[in-house]
Amino acid sequence: AVMVAVPITLINSVIGPSMARLHAEGDRRRLQQLCSRAAQAMTVAVLALTLPFLIYGEPLLSFVFGEDFAHAETALVIICLAQLASAAFGPNALLLVMTGAERRVTWAMAVALAVNAAVLLLLVPPLGQVGAAWAAGAGLLTWNVIAWLDAWRIVRVNTFFLPARMSHVEPTG
Repeated sequence: AVMVAVPITLINSVIGPSMARLHAEGDRRRLQQLCSRAAQAMTVAVLALTLPFLIYGEPLLSFVFGEDFAHAETALVIICLAQLASAAFGPNALLLVMTGAERRVTWAMAVALAVNAAVLLLLVPPLGQVGAAWAAGAGLLTWNVIAWLDAWRIVRVNTFFLPARMSHVEPTG
């Protein structure tokens, strides 16, 4: 499941310096375009890597890792879908770090960790590895929603893969 997130890391490593430069220049229009295109590229790439697991999860796991791992299909699909959602929210945390709002990323991660722990406690006893996958997904989604909202509030850039007017959210900073 970690492999499906590789495009997110690759794209972030390429666009980080441009984000910082565009922010320093005050070019919010181009910064918005960069973030939108990056989120779209992340989403398409992660979807392409996720689709084989959605369609052929059990046979792929059996072929690559052996029959003992075929039962992990549900957990793998949940984590892959969480990574797809993460890709759709785009380079939100990177944008915050590159524009001096790294404390907000730390806050988002702390809240996500708390959500992850709570869901682990609730779902692992009855669901095992599937409960753990749901917990990981809940934490990742929490982190991304907080960072996405903060990117808009602080930098006034919508990092989500679909362009959307966010005038109903009051920017700060």
